[in-house]
Amino acid sequence: MTMAMSETGTTKRVSLDLGEGLFQAIERASKQLGCSKADTLRRAAIYLTRAMEDESQGYCVGSWKESDEKIERNRYFLTL
Repeated sequence: MTMAMSETGTTKRVSLDLGEGLFQAIERASKQLGCSKADTLRRAAIYLTRAMEDESQGYCVGSWKESDEKIERNRYFLTL
């Protein structure tokens, strides 16, 4: 990890070795979100941090879709 100065303060630069599948997933997500791969990874880190906080308090992490008839739920388990 290296450190660099920016106009907004100190930032840290990280180099990652990614497998092809994970690299492609990040690339697809960045195109869908309309942002850079770096911003996509920043967003992913925020989601992960919040999910870990919720799990530590006993909450399930997932997503849901509501309609007039029902609520569909998905639960996610993150593994590498």
